[in-house]
Amino acid sequence: MATHQLDLLENALDSLAEALSNYEEGENGEPKAYKLAVLHMSHFVELIFKYHVAEKHPLLIYKDPFRRNWIEQKRLRLWEAVNFINNESADTLS
Repeated sequence: MATHQLDLLENALDSLAEALSNYEEGENGEPKAYKLAVLHMSHFVELIFKYHVAEKHPLLIYKDPFRRNWIEQKRLRLWEAVNFINNESADTLS
């Protein structure tokens, strides 16, 4: 079985494309598609923020980047990524 892997940016852009596609389906008479559009858009926003953090340094995507076994760690959540961006420069996101 072939595997397909996306990096953070590719995954974010794929979610954006899905959100736009679902929105278009909603506009064409499929009201349930709006729900998927919102879910995919929120996934896009989360991943694009995490991508920004990872661009500063790849280990910063982890909650405790200095831990000895960082591979098994949990990654940042959306609001942690937002806080990281806000701490870079005041008024970046509000």
